[in-house]
Amino acid sequence: MRVLAVLAHPNSSSTSGKLFYEAVAILRQQGATVDVLELYQHAQQIPFLQLPEHGKPFDSVFTDVPFYWENKERFMAADRLLIAYPVWWYAVPGIMKAWLDLITNYAWKNNHKSHYADARHSISKALIINTASMSWWHRFFGSRNSATEMVKESCKFLGIKNIKVCEINTAKRRTEGQKDKSSLRVAQLAQWLGE
Repeated sequence: MRVLAVLAHPNSSSTSGKLFYEAVAILRQQGATVDVLELYQHAQQIPFLQLPEHGKPFDSVFTDVPFYWENKERFMAADRLLIAYPVWWYAVPGIMKAWLDLITNYAWKNNHKSHYADARHSISKALIINTASMSWWHRFFGSRNSATEMVKESCKFLGIKNIKVCEINTAKRRTEGQKDKSSLRVAQLAQWLGE
């Protein structure tokens, strides 16, 4: 099994990064091949979405963009997807949105009978981990975590039907007990992803 693991945080020792690498370690213990992609290490290489000229394929816009072709190869080779990011101002980091836009250029084909597309990839499961510096009640009643909904719907649109989410609240003010509980939850979900 091949897992594409994508981290969208500039600091891999952040709460998002720590939980991400805990999940990666568990997947590797299960025997999975894990391809780690830290988006901020490629920040200068990731293009924003551009539309092609009328009648030309989407790939034509990225002819001279090596990251696009490398990313396409990595995504299309995966069986599972792990995504981790912080929630900043109720949204995903811009670099994660740019990465999702790249994927939507090649990972699906139109399905006129459904709201969602048909997959051109073999990813059957996705695990989304996100962290926020807000309380659970604010997240639930105030923002409903629009970042999670956006990434979840993007995965569904791409034809990934089996998705689980781990939302970590008050990321900067967690007690040791809360950290242990978060790590245990991530471990359980990573195990599920690797099954």
